[in-house]
Amino acid sequence: MSEDDLSGQSVSVYELATDESPSQQVIELVGEKSETALVPDANTGPEQTLPPLHSVVDPDALDALVGSGADSPTGTRVEFFYHGYTVTVCTDRPTPIIRLQPQSRPTEPCRSASASD
Repeated sequence: MSEDDLSGQSVSVYELATDESPSQQVIELVGEKSETALVPDANTGPEQTLPPLHSVVDPDALDALVGSGADSPTGTRVEFFYHGYTVTVCTDRPTPIIRLQPQSRPTEPCRSASASD
């Protein structure tokens, strides 16, 4: 994951490996960045966990559309809002990426991001 600190706000960029589900990675990354539990446990109740991803996007459709292998259509860009972040999933690079940025910040083209870290 790499981070750009433009305008005082962090943009996280994550490259998807061929065996990773884009929808699962979105959930894990947003949970990590927002410091929000993914599921309730003894210390957190349902109101303190991430909302279901399917409340904003169909996870199966996201995985099918974006994929992370050779069958993935090049140039696909899916953008949605989830738990305080603008999530952008792009396939306009050799390796698909997920960008997370706070919702208050305007989105940037995927090609302008550095995902080398």
